[in-house]
Amino acid sequence: MRLLRGSWARPILALAVAVAAVLVVFGGIAGSRTPEVQAQVPEQMPAIPEQCQSQVLWNICVIKFADPSDTGASFDFELTHGDFTDTFSRGHEGVYHEGLDAFEIEERGDIVTIREVDLPDGWELVNIWCVLSGIDPSINLDFEVIENGVEIELDNPGGPSATVFCGFWNELDEDALATPTPPGDRRPPNIGTGLSGLFGSGPAPATPTAVARPAAVAPAQVISPPRTGDGGLR
Repeated sequence: MRLLRGSWARPILALAVAVAAVLVVFGGIAGSRTPEVQAQVPEQMPAIPEQCQSQVLWNICVIKFADPSDTGASFDFELTHGDFTDTFSRGHEGVYHEGLDAFEIEERGDIVTIREVDLPDGWELVNIWCVLSGIDPSINLDFEVIENGVEIELDNPGGPSATVFCGFWNELDEDALATPTPPGDRRPPNIGTGLSGLFGSGPAPATPTAVARPAAVAPAQVISPPRTGDGGLR
C-alpha cells in the first residue's frame, strides 16, 4: 500500500481527529438520554426462595425489584434457551423459576437469555446482577448484561445442581409521565355565556327585564256633521 505524502497526510489526519471529536461529543449526548443498564453489585439480595431450588442440573431464578415498589406495575420478561422460549410477568419482589435438566442442556445448548420486554411507560431498567448458588456476589458466574437483559453461560455446576439467581432493578422516571396539554387541544371560550366566557369564569349576566310598553290608545271617534241637505248651513 502506498503511503500518503506529508502534504496530504496532515490535513487528512486533522479531519479525522475533528470527526472523531464530533462523534465522541454526540455519542456522549445520545448516551446520556437513555441510561445504560449496569451490572452492579447490589447492597443486598434476598435469600434464594425454596421454589427456586430443585433437584435438576440448573435452576434459573429471576426476582424483580421496582422503585417505587407500591405502584402495582407489572413487568414482562422473555426467557430463551435454544429453541425454547417462555414469557412471564412479575411485579415488585415477584419470583420466577425455570428448572433445566441435563437432557435440556444438551439439546438446547448452554446459553440462557433473559430480557425485559415492553416496559411500562416511565419505567427504566437500571441494573441486573446474577449470583450462583447463594447471595455471595464473589461466587464466579459467567453472565453478560445485554440490551434489556442478561446472557448466562451454564458451565458444569460442579455438583448435583446449581441455581442462578438474577435480580432486575427498575426505576420510575416520574418526569416522563408528566404530559402537559398540547396547544392544539385548547378549547375556545364559551361565547354563549356573554363576555365572561372571554375573560374567564365569572357571574352569569343578569336576565334583562321586560320593558313596559304604554297601553295602546284607541283613536278618537270622528263626529260627522248632520246631513240636512243644505250642507248643514241654515
